[in-house]
Amino acid sequence: MRWCVVFVLLLALVFPCLGGIPSTVAAQPEVVVYDFIANAANAEWVGWEGGSNHPLTYGSSSFTDGFAMAYSGSVESGESVSNGLETYPPSNAPSGTTGDFRHVFVPKNAQLKVTFGFKSGANATDGVEVGVAFALDDPSTPVSQLINKTKGYDGSLLTATFDLSPYGERIGGFQLFVRSGPSATADALVWTAAVITVTSPSPGQPSVVTYDFMAAAYAAEWFGWVSGASQPITFNAAATNQGYAGGFDGALEDGKNYTNALQTIPPLQSSSGLTAECRNLYIPAGSRLRFLFGFQKGLNATDGVEAGIGAYAASSIDVELAVEKKYDNSLKEGILDLSSYADVIAGFQLFVRAGASAQADGLVWVRAVIEIPAPVISVVPTVMHFFIGNPVYQVNSLSKTMDTSPVIVESRTFLPIRFVVEELGAVVAWNQSEQKVTITLHGKTLELWIGRNYATVDGKNELIDPANPNVAPFLQPPGRTMMPLRFISETLGCKVDWLQPTQEVVITYPAP
Repeated sequence: MRWCVVFVLLLALVFPCLGGIPSTVAAQPEVVVYDFIANAANAEWVGWEGGSNHPLTYGSSSFTDGFAMAYSGSVESGESVSNGLETYPPSNAPSGTTGDFRHVFVPKNAQLKVTFGFKSGANATDGVEVGVAFALDDPSTPVSQLINKTKGYDGSLLTATFDLSPYGERIGGFQLFVRSGPSATADALVWTAAVITVTSPSPGQPSVVTYDFMAAAYAAEWFGWVSGASQPITFNAAATNQGYAGGFDGALEDGKNYTNALQTIPPLQSSSGLTAECRNLYIPAGSRLRFLFGFQKGLNATDGVEAGIGAYAASSIDVELAVEKKYDNSLKEGILDLSSYADVIAGFQLFVRAGASAQADGLVWVRAVIEIPAPVISVVPTVMHFFIGNPVYQVNSLSKTMDTSPVIVESRTFLPIRFVVEELGAVVAWNQSEQKVTITLHGKTLELWIGRNYATVDGKNELIDPANPNVAPFLQPPGRTMMPLRFISETLGCKVDWLQPTQEVVITYPAP
């Protein structure tokens, strides 16, 4: 086998169509994806002393019971704070004040960052213990102390960080706490920053998901409604005439299999629907909402539904993206700009509304996220021409020669795919023992095997050609690996055109 691993410079992945490589690359900025101080009013606050807990009302000041409230003023470092959080433990030491922030989605490669110090003039304190704890939304997982610091009044603020990568793309609860010293006198601790951050994606990189509605579906409030009258529904409970919301693994109308999807079925009556209420989500600047859904395979008796997501900053929906969906053997995508909600706390409603009959309305969500997309850069398209039976091909009008010719098998064009994907800046690897080709481009990974009629795209199985199960990679003597051109090219974001008179395939990247 003559294939080998091809190493491509990282910058070529980001700027595949530019001829030069800059000598330096600017670091991408950090983006706040969750702000504990902004969400403090929605947390559950508790004061404790001597092993006894009592609930606290955010914003109510009581030195006896302890408190948590917004703070504007000066801190021990002499700085002025306009959006701080003051946490004060109960006066009867040993004591503490704790804020529980529930069902927080942790993005990939996120960082926890906190900065705190005492209120100016609180130098009578004998110090406190300050920190952040975390536990996944799983009763079997223990609580982890992420940050635990001792702070005295020393005229400076203390900053601490924690790498949240081990918890990436998972959901859990965070605790902000302050524990008194022996006296609990003047323990007026002020948090000047308490955030989760990620690095903003570079051009060409995948979007950064800051909230996944499907992963957090169990934590949402679900309602089925008929003619305006609603009743709660338990997530993942047995389906009833009142509607259903739960996990889904299986085939959809496009013929592909999906795992970890979300199925929503409205009540089996006309003028009905299903709604999930997702509250108190922090919306980072530059965000958008994106979803993709379709019907369960075989439910072609449906007369269609209307589905989508609405957003609100107060109590009623401000903006809504609703998409009509019928059974048409394809999935439907929706994208909603969230720039008007930048750095605010918002609520969302995920919904599906039945058609006239409310029969066979088993809608499945494959994706439903808030994400920060990478900035778009202007690139010159790469245009490639391949000719059946001819080893000469063209890349942007430049003629090149491969060591074999494209062929047609099972009415599909096959060729050694490296001659295509390397022009796009992809990395290609051959695994001899598994007879597998792996292609990676801009964070997307494809795996194809000799003789198999399916591939994996980012870990999910997909048929190479749902209309023809005989389409599969093969070996052509004396050992060339022949791959399906259209499937791979379109999966990587190319436009593919077939010109019958010249037996020619034209590939344009990126797809216009």
